[in-house]
Parts: sequence; C-alpha cells; structure tokens
Amino acid sequence: MKLFSVKFILLAVFCLTLSGNIIAQTKVVTLLQGTITDEESGKPMTVDFEITDPTGAKTRGKSIPNNGSYQAVLEPGNTYTILLSSFDILRKVEKIVLPPSEKYSIATHDYKVQKLRSGMELNALHAFKAGQSNLSSEATNYFTELKEMMKRNRSLTVIITTFGDEALQPPPPPAPIEPTPDPAIKKGKSKSKSKKVEPPPSPPPPVEIVPQEPLIDHLAVQRGEAVKLYLQDVKNADSRIKIVTDEPFPKGANGLSPDFKNLQVKVGEVKSLFD
Repeated sequence: MKLFSVKFILLAVFCLTLSGNIIAQTKVVTLLQGTITDEESGKPMTVDFEITDPTGAKTRGKSIPNNGSYQAVLEPGNTYTILLSSFDILRKVEKIVLPPSEKYSIATHDYKVQKLRSGMELNALHAFKAGQSNLSSEATNYFTELKEMMKRNRSLTVIITTFGDEALQPPPPPAPIEPTPDPAIKKGKSKSKSKKVEPPPSPPPPVEIVPQEPLIDHLAVQRGEAVKLYLQDVKNADSRIKIVTDEPFPKGANGLSPDFKNLQVKVGEVKSLFD
C-alpha cells in the first residue's frame, strides 16, 4: 500500500511537470494588423515591413497590393520597432507598444507613408551663410540622411539646386552713337564757278554686335561644387545626382536673410531597379 502511494505521488508530480511544460510552450500572442496607405492620395501601398523585438529578432513581410493590409503575430507586453520601406516611398520607422495580455488579442495600427513622385520637394534649407560656400552643419546632417536614403533606394535620382545671395543684373546696354551732323550749306551764288564741291561725309562704320555673355552666379556654382564633393561617394552619383546652379533667383527673395532657402532638393526619376 505504501509503495502504491509513492508511485501515485511520483506520477502526479510527472503530470504536473508535463502540463506546466505544455502551458509554457503555448505562448499567448497578439495579432498586429492594419493598412498602409499613401499620405497624399489615400491609396493602398505595397510596402516591405520589418518588425524588431527587444531581443533583436525580426519579423518581415509585405503589405497586400490591392488593399495595403498587413499582419504579424507578436508577443504582447513588448515594445517593437517597425520599419516601412520600398523603392518609391520615404523610409519610415515607428515604435509599437503592445500591452500585456493573458489571452489572444488583436492590435490595429494603420500607417501613412510618403510616396516619392518626380518633382516632389524633399527638402529646402538655408545651407550656406551669406557670401560663403561651406555647407552648414544642418546641411551636412541632412545630406548624410540623403546618402542613406539613396543607398536604400538605388534607383532614386535627385535634383539639387543652389542659389547665390542675390539676383544677377545684366550689364547696361551700350550708349547709342550720335549721328555726325551734315556740314552747313551756305545759300547764295558762289564767287567762282570753278569752286570744288565737297563730297558728303562717309557713313559711320557699322557697330559690331557682340552677343551678350550668359550671366553666371559664381557663388551658386561654388555652392553646387561643395554639394557635389560631399555626395561624391554615393553610388553612380554622376547619373543619379543633378546639380543646378543657373535657376532664376526667387523673385522678391532676400538672399542675405538666414531664413532664405538657398538649397533645394527635389526628386528626379523614381523607378524600380527591375523596371
């Protein structure tokens, strides 16, 4: 009888241990779901997402093209980082906090992303102090981010425009040439019929028309060279980065003001590497 009791106790301990292991292996999960749409048009976007948990483990997927929906199975009670990326959007990183839960739950997080369009302005900033062509710290920080963006979106091209400090004025036109007056002709009879008549004066030589030289804003050119030098390590920089230094100066702008945006960055061509 005593032996039976010991066996019973051992069996009960084994069953409790086994059930505990089963419960431990059956984790409670949260279904993260939502939609990813274009910030401007509201249309669904096909975007790659990467979710990183506190240990560094990653969950990857892609939103569905026809409705922009996405799903991921995660553990509740953790803080995650979600990265949204694609060749035609601005990269987006956000935090996700899932509250603790003792049972299966659903969390909905919708996201709006900025779709890249040709001609779209990425940034405009006061990148140079008046009279200088050295990039400001704000500009170098931005261009470091732009390098990373172009590294991730290898088909992205940009157009960067630099301005000088003021609008260039063309030189004044040359002064008109005064015509040579005709000599006065005296009236009355000549004293001698044999007096020689003076020939009329010869016409003035033709004025040589010299074409006007194009106006060059040398400060804008120097600033463009500074940008080109800073971005020279971008892959295929010569074909992906266009520097414009002869854009007309913004009308009515004060180029000496610290608020003047003397550098603009716009999207050039946007296409997939597989197009």
